[in-house]
Amino acid sequence: LASFTCYCHPGYTGRLCETNINECLSQPCKNGGTCQDRENSYICSCPKGTAGINCEVNLDDCKSKPCDFG
Repeated sequence: LASFTCYCHPGYTGRLCETNINECLSQPCKNGGTCQDRENSYICSCPKGTAGINCEVNLDDCKSKPCDFG
């Protein structure tokens, strides 16, 4: 019986690379965003009033336009 080692693609783990890593376990979505696990990635569904890849931007904070050039 031959011995072998699997080198997994990003997003997978296990002896045979059979397990998808759930990137949502690290709770990347902020401000009440909902995380959806994808293959080697995730998507945050942001609640109203937030934006950004991780729902990290509170849009209400920008209403007063505190950024000079942003």
